[in-house]
Order: sequence, then structure tokens, then C-alpha cells
Amino acid sequence: MFNEHTQPFVCLDDISGLYEPMNHVLYPLGTDKEFNKRNMKKIIKERFGHELSDDDLNKLVSYTKEDLTSFIKDLKHILGLR
Repeated sequence: MFNEHTQPFVCLDDISGLYEPMNHVLYPLGTDKEFNKRNMKKIIKERFGHELSDDDLNKLVSYTKEDLTSFIKDLKHILGLR
């Protein structure tokens, strides 16, 4: 069951739903958007083998603290995860 996300950041395990030995922070709010794009693109490519498009990255870094549950749902959808 998916619970409302209440942390001010999103980690890799929030997306995979699994224990992640290297549970990287994918989206730390309050950090530079360009840093977040580079960081997210690298981690997602390494963990899931998926290359996020510029459109995907621009959309994902636009989420606010109130929208992190939607961020998680959208990234899972992009990756083809439930």
C-alpha cells in the first residue's frame, strides 16, 4: 500500500520499493535544479538502466514539497514500475 510521502526529499527506495544498499537521495528539495537533474539522471541510469529525457527531468524537478507523492508516482510511471 502506498503511503503519503512526508519527507522533504525522495530516496531511491521510495521509487524501487525495495531495500537499497546505496539508498541515494534522488530529489533533495532546496537544492539547485541543475544539480538535481544531473544527480537524478545518473542514479536512475545506474540503478534502472533508464535514460531520463530532458522533458522528464524538467517535469520532475518542478515538484514542491507538497507534491512529492506525485513525484514518486510519476517517476515510477516513467520507469514502468507499479
